[in-house]
Amino acid sequence: MSLSERITARLIAVDTNKNRLAIATKTSRSSVSKWVDGQTVNIKGEKLIRAAAHLQCSPTWLATGKGDMNNLSNNLKTQVHQESVDLLQLISEDEKKAINALMKTFIAAQENK
Repeated sequence: MSLSERITARLIAVDTNKNRLAIATKTSRSSVSKWVDGQTVNIKGEKLIRAAAHLQCSPTWLATGKGDMNNLSNNLKTQVHQESVDLLQLISEDEKKAINALMKTFIAAQENK
């Protein structure tokens, strides 16, 4: 399954759209359209984390197709958190703060379902 197919599957699964995904990832709608249309073959960094959070899936699954699509189990929540921690080691302090806040919100929302 390609990145395009994974994003499309999650857009449907979580009942969202490209416009909302663009807002959630703080990117342009045209960039998101390229993800969905297959013109972009990978997403990295903060955009990947934000996309995975909005699409309620693991960043690893979204980026590579490996692992479980659904982000509903505690094990997968832990995996998302660990992936975030690993990525945080590679980015600036301002980006760390933004991603950390986003992930806390995401995890809290999952726990309230």
